Amino acid sequence: MKRIRSTATVLISVSLLALTACGGNDTDAKAGSTPPAVSTGATSAAATSAPAPVNGTGDAKLCAEAQASAKAWNADLTAVMKSAEGKETPVSEIQEAHADFASALNAVAGGGDSKAAAAAKELATHVGKAATATDPLKGSYTPGFEKSIKDLTAACKAAGVKFN
Repeated sequence: MKRIRSTATVLISVSLLALTACGGNDTDAKAGSTPPAVSTGATSAAATSAPAPVNGTGDAKLCAEAQASAKAWNADLTAVMKSAEGKETPVSEIQEAHADFASALNAVAGGGDSKAAAAAKELATHVGKAATATDPLKGSYTPGFEKSIKDLTAACKAAGVKFN
């Protein structure tokens, strides 16, 4: 059981890392925002560095900030998995990373009503559900979770920002 859970966790982390590494269009520097600080202890890096709500400043900025939050989330999950190598998966730390990412996405989306804001809110909902699941990694493998990622990716692509 531990090996299967660890393998699934590592595969999720690696796939998220691969997706964020393929970002290509690095709009963080163009938008003038700095990427959030990344915690090595996997404790609330996304929440402590959550960008301020964009409230109508444009989908490009929203997507760039969502991408930065996704990178922080990925870094948190990677740090958790590295610290748990060979041990039981620390569910509470993974739940915390998910909850922080959901909060960051909601903050980024703010009160926006664009497709990108709606997609960010939808992804935040699914990440939040995964955060409360007894197995948050398994909770990330739902059709709604995957669809919300695709929707946000498409909305950001339309805004000229590559989100993965």
